[in-house]
Amino acid sequence: MVGRYGRPHLQAAADELTAPYESPLLADQQDWSKKQAEISGNRTIGVYTGALGWGYNTKIFADKGLKEPACWADLLDPSLKGEIQLADPNSSGTAYTALATLVQLMGEDQAFDYLKKLNANVSQYTKSGSAPVKAAARGETGMGIVFLHDAVSQTVEGFPIKPMTPCEGTGYEVGSMSIIEGAQNPDEAKAFYDWVLTPRPRT
Repeated sequence: MVGRYGRPHLQAAADELTAPYESPLLADQQDWSKKQAEISGNRTIGVYTGALGWGYNTKIFADKGLKEPACWADLLDPSLKGEIQLADPNSSGTAYTALATLVQLMGEDQAFDYLKKLNANVSQYTKSGSAPVKAAARGETGMGIVFLHDAVSQTVEGFPIKPMTPCEGTGYEVGSMSIIEGAQNPDEAKAFYDWVLTPRPRT
């Protein structure tokens, strides 16, 4: 199984729901990928990372005379009232990552105080982590707090979305891969595992 978040894979590994497999390509991986394999007893491995940030609609910001938000602190500007969407951490790993990021950057009390203030500018808490920037792309809101690849995807599709990483720093996710214990086709699963870990030339 290939999953977007590393935490469930690590939990499955701890519960021995996934099978140990040390790929011959393990040594070629990034340190963060190898670390996940190491701490899980080779029951899972990281296959990509995604940084948290936001994407804002440059047309909406220009039309309304809004200032480009470069930092987490900028998102509290009263001029952004109703212009921000963020997912709900009860349903979204993206929002959970945002919550964890702010706690690590600011400390727990300050992070929750920040989120209370940010709430004044949030028009909607979505179920999906990528929904906020898709709404910004459609012109339904000014910006969405998301993983940057979700913002970049909207830019690539031709929408006026500019991805940003906050100046104070940010968190990230690790997407992971595991083989389910007792899988019916373990040899094919290992072949797929190795294929995913094979370096690809950049185009």
